[in-house]
Amino acid sequence: MRSGSGRSGIIGYGKQKRVKVLLWVYWGALDKQMDEALSLYDELGAGGHQSGFHGSRDQEMVNFYERLVRKAAEHHLVVDLHGAYKPTGRAGPIHLLLPRRRDGAWNTASGADPRDP
Repeated sequence: MRSGSGRSGIIGYGKQKRVKVLLWVYWGALDKQMDEALSLYDELGAGGHQSGFHGSRDQEMVNFYERLVRKAAEHHLVVDLHGAYKPTGRAGPIHLLLPRRRDGAWNTASGADPRDP
């Protein structure tokens, strides 16, 4: 691997371009090491993270979402719960649940306005 091409290299490149980077992580791994992972992301200067493959809407998963969002807020990190259920009737910490992308993978190079329906 080239020097600077790992997580810290990508985040450093983002800083040069004035862009925050979101790191992806499998929710199960994150759940086991949440405090350590969020501290590391904060230290590296990441903007936040996206977790995926939640696979459930049960109370255990809802509790995971709540715990994650609160802990991420302590580190000033954005949370994108990819593929999570749509929350309704709940007030709490602000998090990104429904990324605005076209066809599941909006291409920023397309020049299209992401706010368009």
